[in-house]
Amino acid sequence: MSDTSRPPTCEVRLDPAGRHLTVVLAGELDMSGTDPLTQLAATVDGQFDHVLLDVSGLEFIDSSGLNAFVALRKAVPRLSVRNPRPAVRRAVDVTGLSEFLDVVEG
Repeated sequence: MSDTSRPPTCEVRLDPAGRHLTVVLAGELDMSGTDPLTQLAATVDGQFDHVLLDVSGLEFIDSSGLNAFVALRKAVPRLSVRNPRPAVRRAVDVTGLSEFLDVVEG
């Protein structure tokens, strides 16, 4: 059984610029670190036309993290995932989310 009381292992930084929001993620995005993204998804309605998830510093993502991506995608007109590392890219591709998310390299 996992310990959900441990501190989050994912760092989240928000950089808003007008109707565009960049969310920088680093570390591991699992159940303990999804709160900032799910809270953003619940409150972002109409504030941004585009949210860019810079995941270049994200080393790991589990199904909780992928679910947070989906929740955020449903809340904004456009969601991009930029520079995923191989493990994160594999998780997005294997689950079929690459058809639902705009994955951008470089």
